[in-house]
Amino acid sequence: MYQTSTPDQQHSPTGNGRIFAPAGKSVGALLDTAAAVSSVKRIYTTGIVGGGAGIAGLREWATDTGPRWQPVGDQYVTVTNPRLTYQDRITGRRVSVMRAASWVGEDTPPDLASAAFDLLTEALDAVWNPRNRQAGAPVTLAGSPAGTGRLLLGRTWRQSGRTYDPVDPDLAHLIRSTSGQGRFETCPGADTETSEVRVYDARLMYGALANELQTGPPTYQTGGDYVPYRPGRYHIKWSAPKRWSHLGLLPEHNGTRWAYPTTGTGWVDGAELHLAVAYGWKCQIVESITWRERSTRPLDTFARRLIDVRNMLSEPAGTPTPYDEVREAAADACRSILIQTIGLLHGSERLKTVAVPANRPDLIATTTVDPVTLQGDSWTWTETAPPSWPEFHHPEWTTRIWAKARARLLEGPAGVGALTVPVTDIYALALDSIATTTRVTEWEHADNGGVGRFRLKKTLVTPSVAQVETAMAG
Repeated sequence: MYQTSTPDQQHSPTGNGRIFAPAGKSVGALLDTAAAVSSVKRIYTTGIVGGGAGIAGLREWATDTGPRWQPVGDQYVTVTNPRLTYQDRITGRRVSVMRAASWVGEDTPPDLASAAFDLLTEALDAVWNPRNRQAGAPVTLAGSPAGTGRLLLGRTWRQSGRTYDPVDPDLAHLIRSTSGQGRFETCPGADTETSEVRVYDARLMYGALANELQTGPPTYQTGGDYVPYRPGRYHIKWSAPKRWSHLGLLPEHNGTRWAYPTTGTGWVDGAELHLAVAYGWKCQIVESITWRERSTRPLDTFARRLIDVRNMLSEPAGTPTPYDEVREAAADACRSILIQTIGLLHGSERLKTVAVPANRPDLIATTTVDPVTLQGDSWTWTETAPPSWPEFHHPEWTTRIWAKARARLLEGPAGVGALTVPVTDIYALALDSIATTTRVTEWEHADNGGVGRFRLKKTLVTPSVAQVETAMAG
């Protein structure tokens, strides 16, 4: 286990250009505390959301800047992951404000969050600069997990001497518009009375599946046959065998959400098509986009290094100590880097919050994401903006990872997956988790502790649907 200090060392919630603090009464008051420390560039709020628990309170909190500070740049006011930047009217200095919850748990106190950031930074640096840490540029954390992952991925590519040009914009749009992310579904087991629900989840699923992703120019063709193990996206028509009585295998958007019908049409990934063909589904290929060159493994090293860091941070330290909480929080933050970086690679539009004076309704946008509301003396709304860092956009990789994860929920290594037990035993599927109404000892025996393998995470006694959802999401 790599440690930055002894377990009993005290960590300050201020340092390395960061401050961790409860949100307080207003963002202005929070910024004023940073004004006295010239090195602070970011403030991470911990605990309860600024202004209370709702979006209206948060917006009021975020706009109460006081006389010294003014909002600048693209603001995004959201309860889950706000992105706020302010400028000191006196000095011109800029300070960003965000929630620590995008990195660590909602209730992580400031001193623990600060210690976790320090530990994570040193662990990342130890892995990215393994031989001569003085020779390489030290690893530093960006404001967000995705931003940090972008820097680490770019560094990894530079070290390998490889570059990866984004796919054609029209192909990128097609991929984004015809694919979803995780599978979220309530299953037949939820309709039966049960005294217990067991939640199995896969360790760092995306990290395990970010391997051998397609590179090189794609090939388009109409019709044709499926070539096993060739990465690609296939526009198909499908139908299940007549006696099929289990869950659906292939995704189709029904206009509201992603569903998994036994008969349908749409674009699917080769990993999902492979599973359907193996189970005897009839699949007619209308057109396909495939990658035939051998993969140059664009994310393998990046993912493996983050897995190494997380394993390092998760290593049991023997007798429990208060320092274990720091390691666990740092491990959670490492997981956030991996997951959010993969999301960044998808290249989706980002959101920003816009405000105009109440006496200028003519400035209100004609197209908004949410309804325009009057917040204090400003009209406020959310609108879309172009995605950041277009040079990193590779939706062909993210959709491949997400599809492999959906397929692994159904059937994975060592015979673990929803299709290996009766459908009436499956309570729900959610991203990288399976909830069952019975204990599946075969799955537990197959767990070798590796990433991507399912483990028994929690047993819930007579739970509500909300409790199961919380356990699967946590």
